Amino acid sequence: MFEHFMSMETNGFESGFAWWGPVHVLWLAGICVFVAVVCFKFRKIGLQDHDVKRQDRWLKTASLVLLGLECLKDTLLVSVHAFGIGFLPFHLCGMSIFVYLLYAFTKNERFKNWLGEVCYTICLVGTLGALFFPDWTGYFPGSFRCVLAFMIHGMLLLFPMMIVTSGRHRPWIKRFGAVPAYLAIVSTPMYFFDRIFNVNFMFLLHGTKGTPIASLEAAYGSPVYIFIYLGLLLLITVAMYIPWMIDDRREDGHRRERLKARFDI
Repeated sequence: MFEHFMSMETNGFESGFAWWGPVHVLWLAGICVFVAVVCFKFRKIGLQDHDVKRQDRWLKTASLVLLGLECLKDTLLVSVHAFGIGFLPFHLCGMSIFVYLLYAFTKNERFKNWLGEVCYTICLVGTLGALFFPDWTGYFPGSFRCVLAFMIHGMLLLFPMMIVTSGRHRPWIKRFGAVPAYLAIVSTPMYFFDRIFNVNFMFLLHGTKGTPIASLEAAYGSPVYIFIYLGLLLLITVAMYIPWMIDDRREDGHRRERLKARFDI
């Protein structure tokens, strides 16, 4: 069993699992249950117990657990002589770890609000994309590479869901500028890093086979697909603000009605 756990076998579906197969769906279901339970408890701490400091400790703990899982993955990769530059946390998901750490530990509320927009948009979209189309399907389902990949991405999903569902962060379209700014800051140097070291962080050189990014590359070629891919990513994040904009307008309407009623009295 330990041999299978430490296995780095990558013989495709012969040793791994299929997208949306039983293994994939079970992991997704487990992650959804885990996130829902933790978010419910986290929200309760704020709404019923009014213990903001305890919520802060939960956020710090979640970000540190995530960092610990990433370090554990790298340590195990080193132990089986499989660690390489391509395993550095420089994908959108990997860089989310540092965004979460900054959010959890910063005391500057304005900076935290801007980071919250990145957590809700880029980090959440990147995590969902990885969970829906994992690139670790070739590994044995019981191997540390597969188990830790799902666990890490489960924690990556948990953090933004905690701050949004609890009301600790409310997405605001007027702070959307943080999203393209962050994307530009991380993607520009990463493109040159990919070319220099022949890696593919953020999928800026080519898409993973079978994914929507690979379809864009096949249709438009490189580097055109990169701009389309990043542009679509921004469009998706803009769309994520629509429910909040509707809710803001509804709240403004209720507020105006209350003021009108008071004035009429």
